[in-house]
Amino acid sequence: MTLLRQIQDAAVSDRQPLATVLRMCKLLAARLGSKALADWIQWESDGYPNGVELPTYRVFLHATLKGDFAGSGLIAFRRIEIPTAVLPNEPKELRTALTTCRFRQSVSAIEDLLRHETPIYELSVPSDALILLSDRVLEGTTCMKVWREVPRTFVVDILNAVRGRILDFSLAIEKEAPSAGESEIGQQALPPQAVNQVVHQHIYGSGSTVLGQAVDTTVTTITVLENDFRSLQEALASVDIAAKDIQSLEDAIKQDPKPTDRGKFGARVTKWLRRILAKGTAGAGDLASQALAKALSAWINQYYGW
Repeated sequence: MTLLRQIQDAAVSDRQPLATVLRMCKLLAARLGSKALADWIQWESDGYPNGVELPTYRVFLHATLKGDFAGSGLIAFRRIEIPTAVLPNEPKELRTALTTCRFRQSVSAIEDLLRHETPIYELSVPSDALILLSDRVLEGTTCMKVWREVPRTFVVDILNAVRGRILDFSLAIEKEAPSAGESEIGQQALPPQAVNQVVHQHIYGSGSTVLGQAVDTTVTTITVLENDFRSLQEALASVDIAAKDIQSLEDAIKQDPKPTDRGKFGARVTKWLRRILAKGTAGAGDLASQALAKALSAWINQYYGW
């Protein structure tokens, strides 16, 4: 059985832990030579770092806010639902934190959470909320505890979304190259740009929000040294620019005069940029296109010393 078929069988089976399925996908990403796929697999396997924007299936926007309040004497008010109308507009970050739940945990941690059979999960909120909500919800009371409630169905759907993306991606790759998962690492069965288009469509989605964030994150963690084409080559490879296209850029740089202003590249480098952007982001969405354009321009500017 091919690796693609093994992944498909595992993706549709609830008995197969998602961490195991993702490990198979990690091997597939290496054989396909796709960093975009490898990044998503790592984030789902290990959890999403704070600097990486979450995909929409991991963000619950309208959590129910509840709290326990204490009044004068021994009067207590428990599990009181807190209407959003009483929340202050500022600071905006705290208001958002009180009503939005972001699940950055690994898929294994989410599977562990679901082992607790309950229809509602109670999630903590920033400690500043206790002071903020005292005397605001019930006059003359102090907020003793506050939490957000998220339905179990939403948490289940996070795992379903991951399995669905894996299944859709593997089926799309199989349609293009049934033996793609059997290739030796470094000898891809599909061109990198073709793989990228499938990744963008089936893993990141047509909006490509996570893809844009992924490229932005790459820009901030990679530095190209002035007049060091090797470092530029490594940066371009990190976003799956093909080796022949990297060679084309090196030729264009040699033939063009060095720009006198930041971002004003020569005719050949400009033509190369347009060609790569047209080829690399077809069907990937505006955010992906903008992020890739930002990355390529930033690295070429760094190479020129800007």
